[in-house]
Amino acid sequence: MNLSLWHLGLRWLHLKPLTLVWVVGLAAGQLVSVLLIAQVLQGALASSARTDQIIGRAIAMVALGLASSAGLFLSRAASARIANNAARHLRVELLDLLYTRAYAYYARSNSGALHASLVWDSERVQKFFEVLLGQALPAIIVGIGIGAVLIWLNPTLTLILLVTAPLLLVFNRYSLQPLRRQIDRRMKAFKAYSRGTLAVLQLIALTRMQTAEIQETARQTVQIDALKRETEALSRQQAFQQAAQDAMLLTVVGVLLVIGGSQVTAGQTTLGSLFAFNVILLALRRYLQDALGATPALMDGYHALESLQQLIVHAPPEPYSGALRHQMHGAITLRDVTYRYSDHAPILHNVNLTLAPHTLTALAGANGSGKTTLVNLLLGLYQPQQGCLFADEHPYDELDISCLRRQIGVLPQDPLLFDGTVWENITYGMSEASTDQVVTAAEVALAHEFIQQLPQKYETLIGEHGVRLSGGQRQRIALARVLLRQPKLLILDEPTNHLDETAVQQLIENVMHRESAPTTLIISHDMALARQADQLYILSEGRLMASHPPAALAESLKHHE
Repeated sequence: MNLSLWHLGLRWLHLKPLTLVWVVGLAAGQLVSVLLIAQVLQGALASSARTDQIIGRAIAMVALGLASSAGLFLSRAASARIANNAARHLRVELLDLLYTRAYAYYARSNSGALHASLVWDSERVQKFFEVLLGQALPAIIVGIGIGAVLIWLNPTLTLILLVTAPLLLVFNRYSLQPLRRQIDRRMKAFKAYSRGTLAVLQLIALTRMQTAEIQETARQTVQIDALKRETEALSRQQAFQQAAQDAMLLTVVGVLLVIGGSQVTAGQTTLGSLFAFNVILLALRRYLQDALGATPALMDGYHALESLQQLIVHAPPEPYSGALRHQMHGAITLRDVTYRYSDHAPILHNVNLTLAPHTLTALAGANGSGKTTLVNLLLGLYQPQQGCLFADEHPYDELDISCLRRQIGVLPQDPLLFDGTVWENITYGMSEASTDQVVTAAEVALAHEFIQQLPQKYETLIGEHGVRLSGGQRQRIALARVLLRQPKLLILDEPTNHLDETAVQQLIENVMHRESAPTTLIISHDMALARQADQLYILSEGRLMASHPPAALAESLKHHE
């Protein structure tokens, strides 16, 4: 038994003693109702009764039946509530996991499979808890109580039941193996479908531009058909499992009735006792069916628990765990930094780089030379295998990396905007910003003027990924969002991708001539931008080949190209 897995599940359940007592008490109440019903029935057959006694017993039966149903309802409702709370704790923990694990882990993971695991596995775990507490636990409690009463009523029939019960368990164990394999196959098909659906959403623009709808539909239809086949196979396997269990239970009940009838004929027991025994046995059968019927959901949920445990265990934490909350002055230094991905050759070799406070530095390099990796190292998303990074001479190992990251602003090549208003996109992560602060950031980013011309100005909805805006408008809004944070280090990654040279030069001038100009790093091949820099670094094959004064920038860039 995987004890760590159960410990994980109990942590998500957050079961308080009073809640556990309530669940167990509801199950015990169902047991009491069953026993009282059997007692009333036994008394009804034991002797003749007057009309008022018959009516009284009938009323008692109705009341006990209602009480049993109420207990069942409350038990299922309580288990559903506990399961929903557990699912909430689980999903919050998984959300926290996404933001506290190493970025490199997600960079190398399949986003579709990860999405399917987070969403689908958490749903399966919720069902697992609901079935465990609402069906399996009451079935165990009631089953133990009923077993004790059956021994008291008729030891012979109970002995037969105890002999046949292991056969049922053996059958159940071996018949569940193909069911579990089918659950695994169906889950793999579902994850493949989930990945495919995510890919459709991510590539829909490319698909439409390339008129590849037929090809893409055919590819996705294969996965949909595979999911359909595996789902149908799982349904058949579950139906067979349920039918086989019902057949065996009915056979056992039939055998007990035959033997019990012979005991009544021989005078070894009374008809009332036999009737009570079978009424209780029918109740036990219902709870056994609940327990056996819950088995597929329990197996599926346990499998989901294992999957989530693997995710939690194998997702590495942030590369830095320091506690120093340092307010940067803007100096960043890389000393003898080497970085490689897994077992691959180093993508950066013994890199030494110094970004002085309030200066403008240009970085040039071909695609694949390591520029993006360098940016991720500066952000503390990656940790080098050799060498060290410093912020104002404080090593990254000592720093609270989240605090440091809040003081770094990055404008990526392709700005990331979400479906919301212009205001919401600019103030993302800075919701407390004032109107003056937002407008000032937009003015510096050359965004305020075009925002004022939008239908609802700052309250204009821009669509998913900012589809209602041009590339240049998206980049300016993204830059306004970065500048609103007043970063100490500003990184502009290929700013001329969506803006012309004149606009970018104006942006740089606006940024560098502010009262508290940030240390700025521009990653670009644009020679005019490079001429504005205080220093230039050229990254080639993972090495910083040279650092030049402004006078030699143009010649260096020509040589590099």
